Amino acid sequence: MRRNGNRAESNQSVFGRRSLAGALLTFALTAAMAALVTAVTSPSLSDNPLTFSLNSQTFSHTPLTAGLPGLITEVHTVTVGGVRRTYRSIVSIHATDRVPLVIVLHGRGQSGSTAASQSGFLGLAKQRQAVLVFPDGEQRSWDAGHGCCGPAGSRRVPDVPFVAAIVADAVRRWPVDVERVYLIGYSNGGKLAYSAVCAHPRLFAAVATYGAVPLSPCPPSTPPVPFLLA
Repeated sequence: MRRNGNRAESNQSVFGRRSLAGALLTFALTAAMAALVTAVTSPSLSDNPLTFSLNSQTFSHTPLTAGLPGLITEVHTVTVGGVRRTYRSIVSIHATDRVPLVIVLHGRGQSGSTAASQSGFLGLAKQRQAVLVFPDGEQRSWDAGHGCCGPAGSRRVPDVPFVAAIVADAVRRWPVDVERVYLIGYSNGGKLAYSAVCAHPRLFAAVATYGAVPLSPCPPSTPPVPFLLA
């Protein structure tokens, strides 16, 4: 799906019965073609001045990649709105060339660790095809706007700025291609993905969601961003 303002164009889902990892590869190709056809402006951090103060820390965390040589997994913290937030990264130890950044937002009741272990994406990092990032929602939920969902929605946790902060932090840490930042979300995480891309459309090359629909349309003036809905 390609969403432009209040309009949405749907195509048959490419997910089907295939694995999420395989779907991501198809999604990346679909997004690239859509970007060429629609002439989407290349996303750039300079086009999206971020208004938060970024303070980050890292500490080691190994269970996710135990038995998977060649991968490094860590937990990082960023401070957004005075609150320390965490996200997990999985990166090849041989990462040198610029690769896409893939951010995966878990569903309600889950965590970044759960999303990492169930996503099927680890092979992408191992093959040096992506830097993988799995953020943690506040009390296993995200504020996607309009009171959704769970504790994060009730407390209006600044999750959209958190996602933007992760992009800025990742670009500092790894050889990320800023023109290929992909956002993926499931359920509550999918709703947050919609909100994040509406707020920062030039920050993301494309977005894919599963089990989620937008809570509201992006403003009509929002630049078009390739979407894949399943």
